[in-house]
Amino acid sequence: KQSRSNLHSERELKKFFTLTLYDDVAQNFYLILYLEQDLINLLKQKELTEKRIADIKKRFQIGRSRLSEVLSIESSLATLKAQQDQVKGQLKAAREGLNFLSGLPNDTTLFNTKTIPEGLPSLDTYLSLIPGRPDIKSSQWLQEAANQEVKIAYGAHLPSLDLTGNYYYRISFVTALGE
Repeated sequence: KQSRSNLHSERELKKFFTLTLYDDVAQNFYLILYLEQDLINLLKQKELTEKRIADIKKRFQIGRSRLSEVLSIESSLATLKAQQDQVKGQLKAAREGLNFLSGLPNDTTLFNTKTIPEGLPSLDTYLSLIPGRPDIKSSQWLQEAANQEVKIAYGAHLPSLDLTGNYYYRISFVTALGE
């Protein structure tokens, strides 16, 4: 019974790890989409900041802006460039993670075609699904295996009886001389 319980537990763990892999791939997928959009936004912001720097420099030359304004915006531009480099590094790491998890090449173009659902089920709906989760089922099977282990250990402490018996044949010989 214990072996059977352990086998059921391993099957449920396999299902759980499959779901975990699916979750990891999905999280990595959406992280890549997020970082790509963040990179696009940073590029647009960088372009706008560069235009603003050109405008402020013109205003500085005619005396309508101070040098501190120019330096402040140039500092913002440097920060944007640093953020852009950071996002590129995160994107590269996320793509390598997706490659590891799914086997897709790093340069695969990803599209988000799903829309967010309108209404979500109630909390009770999700709570009712908990007993069917593979990790929960696996834990239940492991508990059953542990209960069987307790029974085995308990049986080992019970008194035991050894019964050994020998049975001897006794054959008597009668001699022909006549005893």
